[in-house]
Amino acid sequence: MEEDINKINKKIQLLEEYKKYIEEKKEEAYKIDSLDYNYLIPANYDIDEKIEDLKYLKDILEKLKEEKIDISKEYIINDYIHLKIDLWNNHTTFYFGINNCGWIYDNYICSYSGITEWINKLVEEEYDLFSGNSSYNYALGTCNLNRYKMIIENKKDKYNKRNYSPDKVISSIKNLINFFTDDKNKIRNIIVDEINYKFNNMKKLLEEEE
Repeated sequence: MEEDINKINKKIQLLEEYKKYIEEKKEEAYKIDSLDYNYLIPANYDIDEKIEDLKYLKDILEKLKEEKIDISKEYIINDYIHLKIDLWNNHTTFYFGINNCGWIYDNYICSYSGITEWINKLVEEEYDLFSGNSSYNYALGTCNLNRYKMIIENKKDKYNKRNYSPDKVISSIKNLINFFTDDKNKIRNIIVDEINYKFNNMKKLLEEEE
């Protein structure tokens, strides 16, 4: 986590230096008499937005560190799958992965990215089925996974530049981890049992073919 924060600090420093350099050169460019071409001089707002995005990500990482949430860790759900919080393309996200997935790769899906996509869809289907397929389920007090992903990745729209505070992102990450790792949660256990059933049948089928 500390290494990621240091990398972000370095990126912010370089972008700020680059912005200063551009501003200096822009002043020189405006002094040239070719006023008709001034619209071609690049604006600074795109650099400012990149710096803002990096600072936002840094805030999230620092809060994760304060909460002692380790994003390098795989949060084991059962014998077959785990939850992983990850950094991707300068934002926070999550996905489900498979433990010891060699037998699935060799016999069913010959692609590690395909395996990840498949298990994510499987967990989402089970989660929506038993937790309620809605943006917010008041009876269970839990968002659906698409809603969680939107919050954690801080999806933007054309009306709101930034939708979710770092505190909201951290809260959602904690809720996800707690839900899938709490073996006393009845809804979670139903989901895990269904996933176990599917995997055990897949293994049984392989054994019968041998």
